[in-house]
Amino acid sequence: MQRDGALVRASEQVSEIARAEAVGIAHFRPPTADIPADAWQTIVRYVDGPFRVSRMVTLGHGLAHWLATDE
Repeated sequence: MQRDGALVRASEQVSEIARAEAVGIAHFRPPTADIPADAWQTIVRYVDGPFRVSRMVTLGHGLAHWLATDE
């Protein structure tokens, strides 16, 4: 998956879905983010970093299907 680009494509699809869903829940966002800077940076890394949540979700989903077919 990594070599042929399938992982990157699947991760981007998950990110696109998350961005589309964010539009519907944006009204829940408070006007200020009153959290420590370290906590804010952790969130930023989970969203935009190389090991972002959408990549982890994609890997976990693929692994779950792979394990299920091996039974």
